Amino acid sequence: MPFAMVINHDDFTGNIVLAAENEAEQNQWLEMLQESGRVTWKNAQLGEAMIESLEAQGLQLAKEKQEYLDKLMEETEELSLQREQKEHLERLNLVLEEEKQKFEELVMELRAEQDQIKL
Repeated sequence: MPFAMVINHDDFTGNIVLAAENEAEQNQWLEMLQESGRVTWKNAQLGEAMIESLEAQGLQLAKEKQEYLDKLMEETEELSLQREQKEHLERLNLVLEEEKQKFEELVMELRAEQDQIKL
């Protein structure tokens, strides 16, 4: 066959034989095969670049996630400390309120006693 081409590749077993009817058709086949090889190589390069970009984005997102978690932990600790301080102040307020009541009762007793003395 004067315009036949034999193709072999490691990805498949055996050979592929393409038979063209004339030299122009044979040249078209060769051009298409060469173009498909370039497209495949470009796709491989593009795919590799995309993978590298996604990996970089993944690392950046992981770093941002860790920073967010660290900040969240700090805020949680701060809120916990504020809650403890609030509870402590509330307890102190109760103690002061009790002392105020005792003081007011004492003042009333002293006024009553003063009124008795005046009489």
